[in-house]
Amino acid sequence: MKILVVDDEPIANFITCRLFKQIDPALEIVDYTDSQQAVFHLNEIDPDLVFLDLNMPHMDGWAFLDRMIANKLEYKVYILTSSVSTFDQNKAKRYANVVDCLEKPLKKERLRECIES
Repeated sequence: MKILVVDDEPIANFITCRLFKQIDPALEIVDYTDSQQAVFHLNEIDPDLVFLDLNMPHMDGWAFLDRMIANKLEYKVYILTSSVSTFDQNKAKRYANVVDCLEKPLKKERLRECIES
């Protein structure tokens, strides 16, 4: 299974990638701190799951999702956010490929559920 992690905070990516490797060392994990680069390379990465931060400079998570729609990319996405607000949850429901919103800090058991479903 290939997982793409997109978060502008390098330490957040490091921790998330480490949690995934603890769950299953065989997972292939690609991470980006630059959302524009991540969306540009999305087709060649061809992930099974995308874990996407909402609050990022240059291109936030919503713009990333809009770009996916424009390019007809239907990868399954889990939104990562510091606070799961009702506004964000409702907005996320408008995107067919968004599976769920996950609140930071991420928990290993919750990530395990995501990759097992």
